[in-house]
Amino acid sequence: MNFDTILVPYDKISNKSLEELIISFIQREGTDYGMSEISIKTKIQNLKTALKKKTIYIVFSAELDSFNLITKEEAKLNQLI
Repeated sequence: MNFDTILVPYDKISNKSLEELIISFIQREGTDYGMSEISIKTKIQNLKTALKKKTIYIVFSAELDSFNLITKEEAKLNQLI
């Protein structure tokens, strides 16, 4: 990440926009959950919980004009927190 990447507080985003951002992330990431499938609703709730616990963060890149979710470790590594 570079200087044009900023943290976006999840609680400053409307619930509808937050869910759309999370769904977009889930669809892009396409994770493998092994033998059991996890519903979109559960994935959304899990990511909202992680945002509240500050184990993941929302970032915005002006250069890429896009939002993303990153781990706390990534945020620290990129000196965002």
